[in-house]
Amino acid sequence: MELFVLMMLVVGPHIPTIHTWHQLIVYETLEFHFVNISMNWMDAQSYCRLKHTDLATIQNVQDLLIVVSMPLSPLSWIGLYDDLIYWRYSSEFWVYESVWSNTSYVNWASGQPSNDGGEEFCVLMTGDGSWDDLNCSSNASFVCQGGGQYHLVNLPLAWLDARIHCGTFYEEMAIVDRSHKNQMVLQVTGGQPAWIGIHRNAWKWSDSSPAYFRPWAPTQPDNSNPGEHCAVSTSIGIWQDENCLSEFPFVCHGGKCVLS
Repeated sequence: MELFVLMMLVVGPHIPTIHTWHQLIVYETLEFHFVNISMNWMDAQSYCRLKHTDLATIQNVQDLLIVVSMPLSPLSWIGLYDDLIYWRYSSEFWVYESVWSNTSYVNWASGQPSNDGGEEFCVLMTGDGSWDDLNCSSNASFVCQGGGQYHLVNLPLAWLDARIHCGTFYEEMAIVDRSHKNQMVLQVTGGQPAWIGIHRNAWKWSDSSPAYFRPWAPTQPDNSNPGEHCAVSTSIGIWQDENCLSEFPFVCHGGKCVLS
């Protein structure tokens, strides 16, 4: 009862506008639109961009309450996704995510990046010079750079602690954006697994908005079945990761629906 009253204060009286078109039902609430037809995440994204603005971006509790006030299905796609493609090197600390060097060079081991457990956002160079994504809280030796050289620091630290160490005593964590640099780092490590400076920002919105607000369900995201890189909202407003090829109804945001 208290949650319903809070929703009414935020959303106001809600009378859904229902359009029926080839068994398609669209419920409109302010700038959010629930589309009760099952699609995979990519097709849902294309539909929202064609008919509205994009898949739903939910930035705060108020947005969340508006969305859950609609007659959602048990699971509905939203615009949040886990980007396994865009990895970056960034400046010394986490204060701002200003990009120092984007990378097109990668040297992933077979089957990597895998994002096992849904929390592998940092990169370890393995004994043969190939790369493996790993949970950033794991401890490992690491490679810094400074004075035009790479330096192995044989002190097991979590990735962020290693990055701070490199920024304090050298210049940066190792930037390995060319194949010859990869060979140089491998020579420095002598085949010992070690952190390098590449990492990624997990979970982004389809419309490129920053994703600071993320009310995950307990133990989520977990990538329990490989390929769970897109997010759904449950009908009570907590989120979980699902395979992007699964089909669910979805929530769009933006301008009014145009049916043709």
